[in-house]
Amino acid sequence: LSSLLEDAAPSRVEISSPQLSDDKDGIREILINDIRPNSFQPRIKFDDRHLAELAASIKLAGLMQPIVVRPVDGGKFELIAGERRWRACRMAGLATVPAIVREADDRNSAELALIENVQRTDLNPIERANAFRALMGKFSMTQSDVADRVGLDRSSVANLLRLLELPEDIQNMISDGVLSAGHGKMLASVGDDSQRRALVERIVREHLSVRQTEKAVRDIAQRTKAGDGVKATDGTESDANIRDLEAKLGEHLKTRVRIDVSGKGDKGKLVIEFYDLEHFDGLMRAMGFESQ
Repeated sequence: LSSLLEDAAPSRVEISSPQLSDDKDGIREILINDIRPNSFQPRIKFDDRHLAELAASIKLAGLMQPIVVRPVDGGKFELIAGERRWRACRMAGLATVPAIVREADDRNSAELALIENVQRTDLNPIERANAFRALMGKFSMTQSDVADRVGLDRSSVANLLRLLELPEDIQNMISDGVLSAGHGKMLASVGDDSQRRALVERIVREHLSVRQTEKAVRDIAQRTKAGDGVKATDGTESDANIRDLEAKLGEHLKTRVRIDVSGKGDKGKLVIEFYDLEHFDGLMRAMGFESQ
């Protein structure tokens, strides 16, 4: 299906008539106003300039690769893949757009929309991380499940999810390319937001590499540990054990878990994330709690 994500090509493909493949997917011309976006679209930002360029190309040469949709109530359709192309076709003033029609229920449609889009190289790390979190929250997937579906190892998925622990302003800097995902991973290891922002200012001012940022994080951890006895993330064997426990508990509950240990390691706090009220209720049931 990855080939369906190509945007435009120098020549139009003429479709003489709708044809059905063995898996009952069909290609047909569909009224562009009969198609609605997929609510699980992971892309947050659509660059207007790039859309205008694509629309101009479509006006000149047509759309080579069809979008992918599924039928919904009222004779309408919902996008599974190809929202950028659909938007560009609308901008180009097309009345219809070539589409592959695929039968899919809500879950399959959402999974396909997320999985196909997160495999694109032009999604920024925050968009990708939000897509992973949506898969885990809405469909009770583990990090390993997500990794298998998008062709990554579990640690890569875990590292991207950690970016969502950062304050929104730092996440925006990652989305905009001011900071890399590698910088974000290091910043997520700093527990205090004021220390994170101070380090961000230093990264930008001194053009610190990820390796230099990693050293700065270790320095912060050592100062924090010496100053108030808090066991900070410092890359030690004990810290690796904590991260392993977080991963195992997160796999069990199918959500993001954080363990913060203080003092001599005999106290701290356990943070369990939820993404909406339905997910919260599911977590309560998983822990054996039923609200009245």
